[in-house]
Amino acid sequence: MRQLLLRWLDDAGYRATEARAAGLAGQAFDLVVADVAGPQAVAALLRSVRAAHAGPLILLSARFGRGGTAPGLQGVSAVLAKPLARDELLQAVRAALP
Repeated sequence: MRQLLLRWLDDAGYRATEARAAGLAGQAFDLVVADVAGPQAVAALLRSVRAAHAGPLILLSARFGRGGTAPGLQGVSAVLAKPLARDELLQAVRAALP
């Protein structure tokens, strides 16, 4: 899935790279797209990502319903339920970036 997302972003003209949340420190990213195991894992992921990145964040999960109904999603640009379509991802990316 990761490789597919990277290809979709690259094909759309975005420069995308793979990184773990712990690997964000000291790097500049315009946007972070993060896969989260489910609603119970959101708080830990947000703490980890927000420690290094204050910008837009898109969450992906097979355990979220459409529309992102999990608690603790303040400051998240979009929540996308997997499986997702290329156009759905790119629409969320365009909306999150200035």
